[in-house]
Amino acid sequence: MCPQMQSKLLRVLQDKTIERLVERIPRQVDVLVLAATGRNLEELMKK
Repeated sequence: MCPQMQSKLLRVLQDKTIERLVERIPRQVDVLVLAATGRNLEELMKK
């Protein structure tokens, strides 16, 4: 994931706000993110 997208996702998860492309007005959202992988995360973190 590119750094720009990572920062946007982090904002949503931390601040629970999004900005629409047209309005540029922060809006409150309530999100739940579920993620899964079949990879060994400990090995990937070491790399």
